[in-house]
Amino acid sequence: MTASPWQPHAPEAFELFDQIEALAAGAVERTLLDPVRVAVAAALVHPAEAARTPVDATADAPDPRTALCVRFAEQFVVDVSGIDDELRGALGAALGADTFVFTQALYVVDVF
Repeated sequence: MTASPWQPHAPEAFELFDQIEALAAGAVERTLLDPVRVAVAAALVHPAEAARTPVDATADAPDPRTALCVRFAEQFVVDVSGIDDELRGALGAALGADTFVFTQALYVVDVF
């Protein structure tokens, strides 16, 4: 985690944040989570900045589920209420029992 100017005021909280991020990172395959992190960061960038540096988080992705995970993550970050049954079902079909763990890790990526 990048040092925050707030860290000296609540070092225990930031240490806990680091632990949560590490748990999330270890719970989902890197081939899925790394492109999701890129997509989430790109979605949260100011539009003018995003226009200067367009990002394709799925470029050269070895896992065929990556594009779906990225699409789900982008919708999650921009407007979680816009995730419809079709997208939720597609993610569930692609990830199976790992769907819940993925969405929890995505929440951590989005918040932290």
